[in-house]
Amino acid sequence: MSICLEDHSALTNGGAQLTDFLMSMGCNLSVCILFILSSCDLNVGPPLPERYAKKYLTEHGFDINVVTAVLEYKEMDRSTILELLDVPDVSVRYMLGRNRHLNREQRSVLWKDRDEFVRKGVAMNPSLTQREIFDAMEDSSPVRHSLAMNPMVTRDVLIKLRSHYRVRLSAFAQNPSCPEAIINEIEKHGMAQDKQLLAISRRRRMEVMKLPSRVDPDGGYYWGQAGAPWLWSGSTNWVSQK
Repeated sequence: MSICLEDHSALTNGGAQLTDFLMSMGCNLSVCILFILSSCDLNVGPPLPERYAKKYLTEHGFDINVVTAVLEYKEMDRSTILELLDVPDVSVRYMLGRNRHLNREQRSVLWKDRDEFVRKGVAMNPSLTQREIFDAMEDSSPVRHSLAMNPMVTRDVLIKLRSHYRVRLSAFAQNPSCPEAIINEIEKHGMAQDKQLLAISRRRRMEVMKLPSRVDPDGGYYWGQAGAPWLWSGSTNWVSQK
């Protein structure tokens, strides 16, 4: 937790928008803090990569449209992506890894990144193929933790992440596509923080279940529970992929 708390101003100022959102949903302040700290799982990387990515890109003269595209996971031209892939700042590469518009070749560059935090970002990408997910399962514990938070991952994979790899319940608690078996485990044996995070994600679960399915480009592999893929468009927003 030392890494998560080393920059108190980041949690106080950079997390204000997320806190306001959670409190608007009826969460008390303690739940908001737990939600923010949970993103610092396994002490890998900065607590608020959006803040640090924006700071780096702005200070290094990147166009405002590029900064916006990185922070909001928007589509970018090939030359811009290639430039960002070489940026030394891990927060920028983390944000880039989560962008669904990256193709498999571009994601493969980030999968080879030596920094675990960057690979954690790729594990949250909603456009991962079956092969990428299987490879991510063989990566480090922090990467598997992020993979378990990805709502596009199938039920069977999520079950295996819990039963075989023993990924912490806090990851599944934040996934609106969490299987019922793991939900039951959280309710019976989870820590108070896990149960509070589950309550938050459940408010999004019904939205997820209404969305259409998507087929893996590698062939015939459906993502999401009950045929419900969705896109993670920011720290608090989910949008349909239609």
